[in-house]
Amino acid sequence: RGNFHNYYTFNPTQERTRFLEHDLLSSLRDIASQRADPGPALVLLDVGCNEGDLTLAIYDLLVSTITSRRVIMLGIDIDHVLIARANEKNPHKDNVYFQQLDIMDGDAPERLRTWLALQGGPPLFDMSTCFSITMWIHINLGDEALRIFLKKIGDVSLNMVVEPQ
Repeated sequence: RGNFHNYYTFNPTQERTRFLEHDLLSSLRDIASQRADPGPALVLLDVGCNEGDLTLAIYDLLVSTITSRRVIMLGIDIDHVLIARANEKNPHKDNVYFQQLDIMDGDAPERLRTWLALQGGPPLFDMSTCFSITMWIHINLGDEALRIFLKKIGDVSLNMVVEPQ
């Protein structure tokens, strides 16, 4: 079901983050500066995180440049084996979390809102990233499922980064 073990062997994270650095950081700096309260963390969701390599690389990129706020990330994937691998290699267990969750499940948005509430953060993710998953959804589940997927992400996020495929 959509899992791709050893994905980052074929798509190195350095190549992927190279394209994100300017635009992603600029957008998140704007979000951070627009908040009146300096306390809340920036909270990001990575949908289809696989083994977490890109999630961790984005986190490292963000904390090296956005020092005014704590950064918290949640990576989700439908494959429990990939999530187990992500949790094993995670050096940032206080700020980066990985959970098995299928965003297409009916209760997924509510489960994500509950997770946000437990973090004491904002009611929505500041940004959600969706890398290398839209084609799988579109091919395997169809046009309407892709629309539902994008709506679900939009319902729990202020901003979205979607990799077109």
